[in-house]
Amino acid sequence: MPIVNGRDLVSRLTSILASVLGTYSTKLPTDPPLPAIWLVSDTRIDPPSNYITQGLECLVYQGYGFGQTICNNAVLHESFKVRLIQHDRSKQTIEAYQLILTRIPDARRSELSLADRDTKEELVFTISQSKIIN
Repeated sequence: MPIVNGRDLVSRLTSILASVLGTYSTKLPTDPPLPAIWLVSDTRIDPPSNYITQGLECLVYQGYGFGQTICNNAVLHESFKVRLIQHDRSKQTIEAYQLILTRIPDARRSELSLADRDTKEELVFTISQSKIIN
């Protein structure tokens, strides 16, 4: 099933990662915790500064590019960069990536940093698709 847009991918990843995804919470006891997944866009770069991240966080970045086919048709290349960041020592990053690979086989690891980066484990991969535009 093709990915329609960044929100569609976030929805699918939220479902796929339900068993391992961490939470965003605030210091207010009335605010319920939210799944720790965020669509990075031009207007919403990072989660709000008052969010406290616990467990595994997933950040999704959407990018576009254009090209041409042999028949001179325009091709839209969509690429989603996904960062999985582990904010504690539970080591669910690789498990999360394997869950994604079983449901989205187009995911390709582009960078892997299992060494502590600010004491956080991080895995980065891309999901790409192309559409011919007449």
